[in-house]
Amino acid sequence: MSDKRGDIMLKVASGPAEGSLKGYLYLLLLAGSLALLVGLFHGCSDQKVVLRVGQTAPAFSLADIDGKTWKFPEDLKGKVVAIRFWADWCKSCAEEMPVIEKTYDKYKDQGLVILAVNIGQERDAVVKFINGIKISYTVLLDPGTLVTKRYGVTGLPITFIIDRNGIIKQKILGEAGQTAFEEIVLGQLRK
Repeated sequence: MSDKRGDIMLKVASGPAEGSLKGYLYLLLLAGSLALLVGLFHGCSDQKVVLRVGQTAPAFSLADIDGKTWKFPEDLKGKVVAIRFWADWCKSCAEEMPVIEKTYDKYKDQGLVILAVNIGQERDAVVKFINGIKISYTVLLDPGTLVTKRYGVTGLPITFIIDRNGIIKQKILGEAGQTAFEEIVLGQLRK
């Protein structure tokens, strides 16, 4: 059907249920079924990654905010590494990053490395944010979020503690707090 201007108009429901509650329920059921099918097909094509304690941490190569490329684990063999995924819009991330700085300052000479992986934000925004909170540990950029996906990140903040052999020893979902974070790190540094 079309109007006088030639625009195409669609009838939402037709037949005996037109305009009735039954017609709207039919439309709702149809839309829900379509959404379910799209979700199922999407779920089949994008496998969900779930990293577990005891697994080898996935390797990656990312640039830091100064343009230097970091290759994990090659560049950090023999180090305890905390890989922390974050974004500047994550309030918990912003609050905890300076707390993590205290632990980093205390243990960096004993082999602690922190890689703060920003998920998909522009470099300028990341630099502005980092300068505002004054942290000294390494900030990496994951512009296409490929590493973020490889690590199965679904919420922020999330931190993976990797031992000196590249094995995931702890996965921290959300904030850890300085005491808990320091205890976890210290446990790995003493091994």
